[in-house]
Amino acid sequence: TSQRPQLKSGTLFASLGREMLSRRLAAVALGLPTSFVAAFALAQADAMASGDRALSPPADPAAQAVHVLGTMHEVDELQMRLGAMAEARGTTPEVRRFGKLLYRDHRAADDDIRRLSKHYGFSYAPPAPRDRVEEDRGIEARLRSANGHAFDERFLDATRGVASGTAAYLRDAEPHMSQKDLRALTDRFVPLLDQHVAIADRLRKKP
Repeated sequence: TSQRPQLKSGTLFASLGREMLSRRLAAVALGLPTSFVAAFALAQADAMASGDRALSPPADPAAQAVHVLGTMHEVDELQMRLGAMAEARGTTPEVRRFGKLLYRDHRAADDDIRRLSKHYGFSYAPPAPRDRVEEDRGIEARLRSANGHAFDERFLDATRGVASGTAAYLRDAEPHMSQKDLRALTDRFVPLLDQHVAIADRLRKKP
């Protein structure tokens, strides 16, 4: 049986120390509980040391906000990249228009996410769960390697899968959110994702 990778404590704290300190100072300045930082840092440390896949939204409200905002930001950035590729390389006007819409919608959504992230003490946005980033890199690489109609099909499948999976993740997390601002952001984000799923489904069915 393979052993899980182990990180030396010095390596672990070197990678997390500066981030923890800056988040603690921001939390104190904003009057937020420092458990916001501690819960997130400990969860990240455990994931890094154990090699486990991405965490589901944690129960701690502050740590959950970090997890949700980081995931949403990562999805925005991925969908903007996919949309830009589709606008440039799609073989049909419908696919190119959808790519443009995808880029525009997620750029606007990410503006809201970054504004709320600043409220939680981040200068830009929280980091996404590690396996979320790795999975998204794989999606983007597979799309880059496709051409012609195969590109269109992969683009529609990819963006539908990302939107559908993220919407399901947020619906599962929302009942446990105690922060009104985070719930309001989720309420705006999920219908947008549902709309993109519907468009992708419609285009996939076209001959």
